[in-house]
Amino acid sequence: SVMSMLEGGGKLMVFPKQVDIIIVGAGLAGLSIAVSLQQLGLSIVLLDTQRHNAPAPPGTAENAHPLSLNYSTCKALQEWSVWPYLEKPQQAITQLHISEQGRLGRVLFDAASWDIPVLGYVVELSDLLQALQQTVQRDNKALTLPIERVERIENTPTAVTVHYSAETRSSAISAQLLVIADGSASPCRKLLDFSVQEENAQGVALLATLSCTGLQPTCAYQRFTQQGSVALIPLSDQKRRLVWTGSQDNYVKLQEASEVIWRERLTSWYGGRLGEITGFQQLRTFPLSVLYAEETVLARCMLLGSAAQTLYPMTAQGFNLTVRDIITLATLCKRSMHAHFPLDAELLTRYAQMRAAHRKRVFTRTQ
Repeated sequence: SVMSMLEGGGKLMVFPKQVDIIIVGAGLAGLSIAVSLQQLGLSIVLLDTQRHNAPAPPGTAENAHPLSLNYSTCKALQEWSVWPYLEKPQQAITQLHISEQGRLGRVLFDAASWDIPVLGYVVELSDLLQALQQTVQRDNKALTLPIERVERIENTPTAVTVHYSAETRSSAISAQLLVIADGSASPCRKLLDFSVQEENAQGVALLATLSCTGLQPTCAYQRFTQQGSVALIPLSDQKRRLVWTGSQDNYVKLQEASEVIWRERLTSWYGGRLGEITGFQQLRTFPLSVLYAEETVLARCMLLGSAAQTLYPMTAQGFNLTVRDIITLATLCKRSMHAHFPLDAELLTRYAQMRAAHRKRVFTRTQ
């Protein structure tokens, strides 16, 4: 059943009252689970609070955030028919080189040794978001509703109902399941009183663009130093996205550093590996925080993405872990539908049991 109303200008807005799945949040996690589940023929509504904030234009510093997608995540995006919408050529990663300044030895991961074509690809966040949005719009099976906020959630044994405000009015929608994917701060998680382990890491991440001549074009580098961790993610043959993570004290020393000083620091950290540094530009910084929900399921509601776990960016595991969660949930939904079983709290309990060990292992090993 649906309820409709006319906006200014005569545009008809449709507000469903009953669907199979409600997803709160239309970021990476919310769009990805929508793309995956809509292939099963489920009725889905995405409640999007971000549309009330003007997004930064693609290509700006605010959107200059590279994602390292592992091989299985890339395969999932291909199966969901998202990959063709990534218009720009994506940079392959075939090797990962890890070392520590002042220490002998290294760790080298090579795709060939795992008998796979690549370890993964580097994709800009804004490009992937746009590709996911286009996939949702193409299939036209998941409706996105811009809302101001979620006011209340009724989580009962028979259904889950979300009360929300949109266009200065309140409304409600019910479903079999609710997926909460509204980010690290997650107002919905707080409404349902999920318990989380949260830590302010007292650290900072800094993004920059580096051009140099000495690195292998398809190799990603991770270097641990006394001043912090430095990751170099390939964007093209000579262009890299630099991700520095470290303490607040070390950040203060680097914040106002000139390009000359940065070149000296990088040469000190990486030695002669970089070759000639032909360009450097700082883009933006953001504080580091860590969050982990031990329990991600409560009756017919579940946490997904950063609402369930927020990891250090240098580990490149956040979105990859989310995709593994999505694959598991979609598989369980598909099996239940084929067996004519309901999508209910029991299904989410099985999902939580299947994902608990892997989630805990990734979280523990990336701290």
